[in-house]
Amino acid sequence: MEKETYILGVNNWSDLKCQSWSGALQTLEAIEEKGKQEEFIDLINEIISNEEDQKIEETKLNDFIWFDTDYIEECLNCKLWED
Repeated sequence: MEKETYILGVNNWSDLKCQSWSGALQTLEAIEEKGKQEEFIDLINEIISNEEDQKIEETKLNDFIWFDTDYIEECLNCKLWED
């Protein structure tokens, strides 16, 4: 059985990128291109603080970044990619 890693909070953009993979990295690169890193870190920390144990599984966080881009764009008030 594989042990899951939990994230308690994000303080550093570089650490977040190092902990992410696949499509989540593409999303983070798009956020970086828009200059929205600080706002996104605030969003992630807000999400984590709303979790039951105030922590989030690394895979769940990666999947959020990868697949919930519509929500991310809404929260950051910007389009990450042109249509």
